[in-house]
Amino acid sequence: MENLTAFSLFAIVASITPGPTNFIILSLSSHYKISKTLPVILGSCIGAALLVLVVGIGLGSTILAYPVIQKIMTWGGLIWLTVLAWKRLCCTNLSLKAYSTI
Repeated sequence: MENLTAFSLFAIVASITPGPTNFIILSLSSHYKISKTLPVILGSCIGAALLVLVVGIGLGSTILAYPVIQKIMTWGGLIWLTVLAWKRLCCTNLSLKAYSTI
């Protein structure tokens, strides 16, 4: 019962707290129609559900038991964020005039 209470509290707080995904969805929905924003919303929901599922089936315990998995995930995440930052830095198609509302 303690775990259910803690999880329920976390789920409520996480669902009402505006995070980066909520801001991306807000930004996309202000520029595009709902039909183009729905895949992002669906992907966000599926990603959150998969995160809960993976932790629920015990991946957290596995990571604690084998610290090398955490190192691999840390370095993989660092490389992934570096690639994303590099793509963002080298983006030449972005025009601020296209997003101007004034």
